[in-house]
Amino acid sequence: MNDEKKKDIGALWNKRSTKGTEYLSGYVEINGQKVSVVCFANGHKKEAKHPDYKVYLSEPREKQAAPPAADTSAFDRVVDEVLTPEKPKTGDDYGLAGVTF
Repeated sequence: MNDEKKKDIGALWNKRSTKGTEYLSGYVEINGQKVSVVCFANGHKKEAKHPDYKVYLSEPREKQAAPPAADTSAFDRVVDEVLTPEKPKTGDDYGLAGVTF
């Protein structure tokens, strides 16, 4: 194939996962459509006719959202009620029979 007929359709970069797995990550472009891919060594290769690498579509990773803040409103309400000297509270008010606050 001469250089005029060669057409670059993508690129891959060497990567290493946080667990130490080596793989390739990049894209291929076919008919003007760019698609992200990842490529892993075939860990199940047992015969020469089995592929050395497997290529998969790469889905964008969703960033993990920060865990929701703890809902302390019920706790705050109970503390406010217990510390308010308007009326003595008992355990019965909170499902704790026989306890006085």
